Amino acid sequence: MNITVINGTEQRGCTFAMKEEFLTAMATGHSVTEYFLPRDCPAFCTGCKACFFKDISVCPHRTHTVPIWESILAADLLVFTSPTYVFHVTAQMKALLTTTAPSGWRTRRRGRCSASRRWSLPTPSDRA
Repeated sequence: MNITVINGTEQRGCTFAMKEEFLTAMATGHSVTEYFLPRDCPAFCTGCKACFFKDISVCPHRTHTVPIWESILAADLLVFTSPTYVFHVTAQMKALLTTTAPSGWRTRRRGRCSASRRWSLPTPSDRA
């Protein structure tokens, strides 16, 4: 099983300790890919929308976001860890989620929620 872990901070506090306990139990015999924000995705999305209207390959942050996105797509289990700041995830985690949104997360268009036409999440049969 491929496990992808995205840590919303590089701090090694309570959230890190809980994640380590979880991975100790889950990771035995499995492949774990781990990312720490902001180290592995240092730039915030600038809102240029190139990924929406053109392609992810023209994103100015593609050198950081594409490897993380490919790891997310290849994962059988996703683990997002983040301390809670003002009732939300860290700014780095929010920036990553915003940046990867056009690549397959559900997006809002014309007042209704619809799947992105340019990018779609693979089905289990696509992964085999």
